Amino acid sequence: MLARCQQPMSAADLSAALDLPLAVIRILAGDLRDRGLVVIDQPRPEQVRNLRLLREVADGLRRL
Repeated sequence: MLARCQQPMSAADLSAALDLPLAVIRILAGDLRDRGLVVIDQPRPEQVRNLRLLREVADGLRRL
């Protein structure tokens, strides 16, 4: 996971790259952040253009 985090990457992309559930990635990333090994940036509002659409897509994926 640390090797993949050398370049900025979303948690979802990291989850796909490592073939691990997003929840696991979030836990591991939090642990790495607590140890000072990674920096976690929150998306800026201008990066999220249509939050409602993204939520609908995420909800649809969860239903699969």
